[in-house]
Amino acid sequence: MMTMCMEQRQRQEQLQRLTQEQSQLIKQYCLQVRLQMIDDLYGYRYNPEGVCPECDRRLTLLEILDGFREDPNDFSTLCTGCGHRFNPKMAFKDAFSSGELPFYCSVQTLDMLPGKECFGPDEFKRSHPAIFHSAKFHFGTLGQAFAQKGIHYGYDESVDWKEKVQPFLGRLPDTVIAKYASVSGQAVRRLRRKWCIVAFCKGSVLAEIEV
Repeated sequence: MMTMCMEQRQRQEQLQRLTQEQSQLIKQYCLQVRLQMIDDLYGYRYNPEGVCPECDRRLTLLEILDGFREDPNDFSTLCTGCGHRFNPKMAFKDAFSSGELPFYCSVQTLDMLPGKECFGPDEFKRSHPAIFHSAKFHFGTLGQAFAQKGIHYGYDESVDWKEKVQPFLGRLPDTVIAKYASVSGQAVRRLRRKWCIVAFCKGSVLAEIEV
């Protein structure tokens, strides 16, 4: 009887681990698709990087994000290999420039925004490039980022989004696409239905990943 209970518990734990692994795969997939969408929408190619200086382990993007403490005063992430904390970087490239900058989590990015709403997008990028690119990564537009702090950002950041998001409909939730395109979720949903694209589903994503 005890042996059977142990076997059942082990099977349950195995199923739970599998579910966690699948969940991580889906999160990693969505992050990579999100990076592609930011590039298509705004022309910024981002590659957050985290290489531990202690053990040389290269973290995945998901590991970098999960390793943040979301503390406005702590810019480090956690190495999943040795447990050392270090500051990750953001490699970026656009039509005019490329480089490497500090990479901040969403909480740190938002904490550094107040007082900068007077800067237009181009001036903001020149004056505070690390904050600018972290904001683009986490929120899509500066306006979306400032809105999280209850601050109105009065500069136009609109783009011709409808054709640019078409490849990502159904591959990301409508709400995520809407956030990064800075439009309503209803507008994205109407567009997706117009093109007869099935809504994002974790099961479908998992089937695509595991093929």
